[in-house]
Amino acid sequence: MLKINLQYDWERFHANYCVNIELGMTTLLGGSGEGKSTLLHLLGGYLEGRGELYFHEESLLSLPAYERPISTLFQSDNLFPQLTVWQNVAIGVSPSLNLTPEQKEKVSWALEKTQLVDKMKRFPQALSGGQAQRVAIARASR
Repeated sequence: MLKINLQYDWERFHANYCVNIELGMTTLLGGSGEGKSTLLHLLGGYLEGRGELYFHEESLLSLPAYERPISTLFQSDNLFPQLTVWQNVAIGVSPSLNLTPEQKEKVSWALEKTQLVDKMKRFPQALSGGQAQRVAIARASR
């Protein structure tokens, strides 16, 4: 279970998120400017909020973004143009790109599931929009 009780303030924007989410898929719906992206940034550790954030009874607030068991796939694929497809996926597993054999297997699995094995040596600028989005999905699947 993901337990959220977070507050965030920025200029005249004030948000209070309080919800318990069971394991599975959850959809976040709301109008423009209502704080959906802010919540995702708080959960991922890209913004600092106040309050509580627990996953399986473990507090996540003190963990940096790369250590949190949360992946966020934003509308923009945010690929690193200087990295190959394989490296763009691998950086989601280990920011240093020094992967163990088990981690390399995870990257290979993600590329296989997203049908990108034959593209793993290409750079993002050589991909179609759909392929780039699939790289982002593979990176988030760690």
